Amino acid sequence: MLVVSQANSIRFAVQDSNLPNPENTLSHEEKYGGYVNKPYCQRFSSSGTQTIQMVSEIATEPTITIYNPSAQTPTTATLVSSYVTDADPLNWRYYFEYIVDFSSWENKTIYITAEQDGVTWKSENIISESLSEDLANGKLIKIEYGNADKPADYKNFLIDYTTGISFYFYVAAVLRNYEPNGEDEVFTNIDQKELIEAQLFIADVLQTEEIPKYLTKLIWMASKHYTFKINDLEYEAEGVPDIEDTQSNLKTLTYPVIQKNVYGFDTDDRGLTCTTNDMILTRKISDLTSTDSFVVPAGYLMHDFICGHEATSLADYTFKAGSTVGGDEFITAFIGDVPQTGGNISIPVHEQRVFSSDTTIYVEKVSGTGAKGKIWVQLLYNG
Repeated sequence: MLVVSQANSIRFAVQDSNLPNPENTLSHEEKYGGYVNKPYCQRFSSSGTQTIQMVSEIATEPTITIYNPSAQTPTTATLVSSYVTDADPLNWRYYFEYIVDFSSWENKTIYITAEQDGVTWKSENIISESLSEDLANGKLIKIEYGNADKPADYKNFLIDYTTGISFYFYVAAVLRNYEPNGEDEVFTNIDQKELIEAQLFIADVLQTEEIPKYLTKLIWMASKHYTFKINDLEYEAEGVPDIEDTQSNLKTLTYPVIQKNVYGFDTDDRGLTCTTNDMILTRKISDLTSTDSFVVPAGYLMHDFICGHEATSLADYTFKAGSTVGGDEFITAFIGDVPQTGGNISIPVHEQRVFSSDTTIYVEKVSGTGAKGKIWVQLLYNG
């Protein structure tokens, strides 16, 4: 059977009168629950395109038709990938994609159907318009999402993200300020304050106007993808959204969100989490038995060494780190002591300076016969 995943940014539903429920109807056709039925039409920029993906166990290309709304224009879906789960052809999967070019439908309302083997999926109503003024005035925001950076073993049988597909849509909403958030733990002694852990950041709130329930669900779904952008900035969503019941087919959504590039970072020794691809980098040295090295790119500083042992390590060890072979201006053997038991330890860099050019750092194991060290180094951008 042909399936159009709800992960697509254009909503589709199976046309089947035997399933008259909210999950099988579109906002302009809803008649359920005694709610007031209010019209809604998704808006897309007339200067853009959008890719729709569908999956089937049948290799036959689906029939795609665009309606405007009484005229119809046939178009094509292209097989972009397929894979075989076992020897039985009934368990094979075929992924099809087609591109909607909104410039062909400027100032027109359209909907799309996809049909294969007697199953027909119908899209939400869409209008193609110039959105530049509303985006500039903050009346609309653009939400983008995708799983292009997913691990190889991250499976999704309804969408094949390995084709490079990503999605976007526009929604009537605003971003407003939210109170500071995070955690700050400080140990206070008589004459010193030691920072144990800090994760502090400013959160925003995404707040929509009345939109269809399926769009509130789409925002929630988009926020859980590996890439989630609002107006071209990458965000992380906090918790779950608050969706208000308006006694109609339209709802409002409120959702705390945080820009990825303003995340705080852990200063404890639980490990290293790279929150962005460029602001925080991690370098790893495996199986340190003598001397090894890594490069700090220009504009970065070394913040922290997380040190441990390989599984086959047989003893405690000490190490030092410097900008030359045998140097110790960053980590001396006196503080670079890594016991074999007790888990990983955190060793802060006692001279944090920004490197104006790519710089090689040399790490040398000083003592520990039979020890095999494993070291991660956290680099922070400060250019």
